[in-house]
Parts: sequence; C-alpha cells; structure tokens
Amino acid sequence: MFKNSSWHVHPDTISGWAAAYSAMVTPYVETLHHPHLGKKMSSADEKYKRVDGKPCWLFSVMCTTTRFVISRDTSPIKIGYYDATELLDKARKAAVSCL
Repeated sequence: MFKNSSWHVHPDTISGWAAAYSAMVTPYVETLHHPHLGKKMSSADEKYKRVDGKPCWLFSVMCTTTRFVISRDTSPIKIGYYDATELLDKARKAAVSCL
C-alpha cells in the first residue's frame, strides 16, 4: 500500500506495528473457544503451487463435517516423498484438544 502512495515508511516501522498489533491481539485470541469438530475425523488433501518460481506443496488435514482446517504444512518435496507423520500428529493433537 505504501509503495503505491507518496508515503515513505521505513520497514522497521512496519515491523514495530506488527509487533504492537500482535501484542494487542494475542490476549483476545487466547480467549477464543476451540472449534467444534465433527464425530467423523478428517480428510487430508494436497495442493501444488509455484512460489517465486519454485515448486511448493501445501498439505492440509481438515474436519470433513465442519471443513475446519486442523493442521497444515508446506514442503518443496514431491508428494510421493513427503513424510506426513508430523502433519498427522499435529492434527491428532489438535483434534484431541478440541474434545
């Protein structure tokens, strides 16, 4: 936004704004309730995109009932070689904490 305007804002200023906003919003986010997940667990999916000209895979696990994304991960590794153990472990821990 600032790039296209006549305003000149130093990157350190923007970083300061981000830090200040994060400090303000964190207490609020911690008060939010955990999402309700359906009784039937989840489904996993992957999406391929090029980011800055490099291949990137987005892996996600979501609740099939509510469509809430439980966990996600990105990787430059081809789908046949990606180890989803950590992704599925994060999904399991998140789902258990929502019960």
